[in-house]
Amino acid sequence: MLLCMGLACGQSPEGTSAGECGDGADNDGDGRYDCDDEGCAFSPLCTQSPPGDDDDSASATCIPCNGSFTITSLADFADITACESISGSLYLDEMDASVTSAPELPCLTSIGSNFHIQESTGLQDLDGFANLRSVGGDLRLFFNTQLEQVDGLASLESVGGALDIDLSYGLRNVDGFASLTSVGGELHIYDDPVLEDFDGFASLQDVGGKLAIALCPAATHLDGFASLVSIGGHLTIDQNASLLQINGLASVSSVGEDLSVSTNAALQTI
Repeated sequence: MLLCMGLACGQSPEGTSAGECGDGADNDGDGRYDCDDEGCAFSPLCTQSPPGDDDDSASATCIPCNGSFTITSLADFADITACESISGSLYLDEMDASVTSAPELPCLTSIGSNFHIQESTGLQDLDGFANLRSVGGDLRLFFNTQLEQVDGLASLESVGGALDIDLSYGLRNVDGFASLTSVGGELHIYDDPVLEDFDGFASLQDVGGKLAIALCPAATHLDGFASLVSIGGHLTIDQNASLLQINGLASVSSVGEDLSVSTNAALQTI
């Protein structure tokens, strides 16, 4: 006697033909329907998320993180993926040259103390920090030779300490600072040879310390500082070979210490 076990005699497994895993029928006669049949285990109809349940966009579990973190490799970012805030400092120091971009950090909105990004020679952008709104201490961009733009900081509104942008040899603009309204300490922009303008600082109103712009030979104007009203310390504009005018500082009503404009070879009027 011929016995047919599991499948009805002559039937192919469920899912063999297109559409079988969603037709509401028991196509192989084994008593299991559509996605309940093991033959449909890998069908797209049975592996996709239910409507309205997109696991990739589901809200992440975000938590406050205490202490400070140092990132030197791509793997190290896993330590801060869930951080909504970091109470201490975040240092991206001398990262491996293979790290060209920071991974997405969907939770991170604030860093309580310093945020340093320095000597990471492979880093090209900061796109992973798209939700960062405040840095309580210093924000330092130093000697990141391949950094081309800072658009990933477009949500940043305040820096409690200094903002230093130094020796960024590939940086052409600072458009990523478009939301920044205040810098509590100094704003120091030094030796950025291809930085063409400062238009990204259009919302900046107050600099608590000194404002120093030096050795930026590609910059021709300071129009990006049109909203700047007060500078708490020195104002120094020095050795910017192509600078033609400084009319962009016309709204500055107070400078706390000395004003120095020197060795800008193309500057015609002050």
